Amino acid sequence: LGGLIMALSIIIMTLTTVIPIASFAFPAVAGVILVILSLETSKKWAFLVYIGVSLLSIFLSSDHTAIISYIVFFGYYPILKEVIEKLRKSVLEWIIKYAVFNAAIIIGVLITFALFGLEYLMAEYGQFGIIGIAAFYLGVNGVFAVYDIALSRVITVIIIRVLPILRKLK
Repeated sequence: LGGLIMALSIIIMTLTTVIPIASFAFPAVAGVILVILSLETSKKWAFLVYIGVSLLSIFLSSDHTAIISYIVFFGYYPILKEVIEKLRKSVLEWIIKYAVFNAAIIIGVLITFALFGLEYLMAEYGQFGIIGIAAFYLGVNGVFAVYDIALSRVITVIIIRVLPILRKLK
């Protein structure tokens, strides 16, 4: 199962080279697929597949934005979300989720800056420069709540619809 999920995740990650507009959507989808492995085996196996997909994506995909966003957030967050939500304290859960998300954004920007330089980072935001980066930062923080709620619903669909089908195939 881990090999199949890794292969599917790699295919999705390499599709960002063909469909560049999906630089954030495809890494999110590749991360969601890991939920199946986490639920059927363990979080340890899901995390190992995340590491494998991260390493292979570096070599097989040329979309730097997709690779960095998968590594710093989308790959592990669906696995971590389950752990955070076991706290059963909504306010604390959201504080931790936003802390993880914002740390991922900062790490992603620092990695991009270290690997490609300030010119690359500024070119991504065109004429907006620093203001564009700040607007992006605020915007993605707003979108994160929608992503988290949608991820919860997708996980519910996986549990109700996908896992029973997989279990029949065993």
